[in-house]
Amino acid sequence: MCKSWGEIYLNHYEKYFGQYANANIYKNHNAESLQLLEYDKVFSRCKVYCSLGLSKYPQENNFAEVFIPIDDAIGKNIELVPDVIAAALFGIICSKTPLQRGTVVDQIKLRNKGFFEQWNKDAIYFTFAFDLPASFEEIKINGKSGFVYTGFFISQKEYECLCKYKPDAFEQLFQKAQVDVYDLSRPSIV
Repeated sequence: MCKSWGEIYLNHYEKYFGQYANANIYKNHNAESLQLLEYDKVFSRCKVYCSLGLSKYPQENNFAEVFIPIDDAIGKNIELVPDVIAAALFGIICSKTPLQRGTVVDQIKLRNKGFFEQWNKDAIYFTFAFDLPASFEEIKINGKSGFVYTGFFISQKEYECLCKYKPDAFEQLFQKAQVDVYDLSRPSIV
């Protein structure tokens, strides 16, 4: 039986994270849809949001979904997070941007001013999956590969730094600063 990429990714998430705690369905003005699955207890004090449906819109035959952990200590406005993630993912779909290491969706402040004002994060940066086994990052089925990228929120100054440098140097800055990229309250590293 031939499974869809959606079924494949859902099984993949369940293998690593167990049953999701919540699922939200989002649709944009073009009637494109995707889901964000919410997982608890993947990492200590974090909620994890995993996309499901992004792989329906592959760019350059690149099947991909995203995984975005957020420190759940951020408090009362955590409900803003999935809406901002969904808007960013629709931005990727509509712009036909291939999702890969170094992809960034900026201008969050235009999509959700309240989110930007609370955490001063204006972009989501995507990179290879980390903090999980290497086998989490790539799914191989019938000669095709699907990928799961980690996303984390960055400030406008960090985004400008990324534009100046490339992903390797940008990620090294975060490693050197030893910051928790899942913490929305963290100060900018630049």
